[in-house]
Amino acid sequence: MVESVQAQSVWHYDDWNRWCAEFDPWLDARFHRDVLRRFTENAHPTWLEWLDAEQSTFTGSECSVSLFRKTLVQRFQSIRLYHATRLSGLKELHKQGLRAWSPDELRHLARQTFSVPGMEPKRLTQAIEDALPDHRGGRVYTFRMLQGALDRGRCSGFSKHGSEFLGAVARNLGHAGYLNDVQDRKRGYLIACDVPWNVLESEVADWLARDALLTVVVYRFFYRGPYRMPMCDGECIPVSVSIPVSNIAAVADVESLLDRTDVTPHMLDWNAFSAAVSSG
Repeated sequence: MVESVQAQSVWHYDDWNRWCAEFDPWLDARFHRDVLRRFTENAHPTWLEWLDAEQSTFTGSECSVSLFRKTLVQRFQSIRLYHATRLSGLKELHKQGLRAWSPDELRHLARQTFSVPGMEPKRLTQAIEDALPDHRGGRVYTFRMLQGALDRGRCSGFSKHGSEFLGAVARNLGHAGYLNDVQDRKRGYLIACDVPWNVLESEVADWLARDALLTVVVYRFFYRGPYRMPMCDGECIPVSVSIPVSNIAAVADVESLLDRTDVTPHMLDWNAFSAAVSSG
């Protein structure tokens, strides 16, 4: 039986050097020593499936990803996720947190934004629906790793252009001036949120657990040098509820970095959210 662990506060998912070695005892408890001894000779793309199949000889059929997910939930109360956006100021965020706008709220917001003199209602309706509000609505989209928000040395485009949905509506309308207006009136931010496990969809939690367990295995058996965590299911983590102010840990103003191609995590000036709001 895999032993329980004491809960800690926040899981910094992409700081794998900080937590990987802690789970060596978990591997030893989960897998028979003969399975681990044979592992490096049989490693292949389905490593976790191979380990489970070999372990079934000793403990029956069990899913290591499911077991590891339970361990993560015991160990960490929440997971650090990152959201990129443009805001008129941090007080805007302080009022409502990060909203998971419903599809109808997105439609209403688009009508407020683009209902200008001369705009044909039918054309606007079509542009809104073509931007897929039913698909985009009801979620806050985040990055599970900071390296995802700083892809190849650039800050996320969401920090530069703002709402993906409104941007799509603007493109459908041929409204080139909208993005320029957003850039002029707002500033780019990265927001660090500590999201509790119980608000994540089960499938999302399984993605995280699978990639993390694969990282623990790689760290133990193969490579402890500079390492990019596996991203089997992409970078984006949809959070299907609004993220309240109480779960916003820190913010970084990235406006001065938006046109650079050499941005690293060390260049970000993170400030506790409460302090940033007070000073802003």
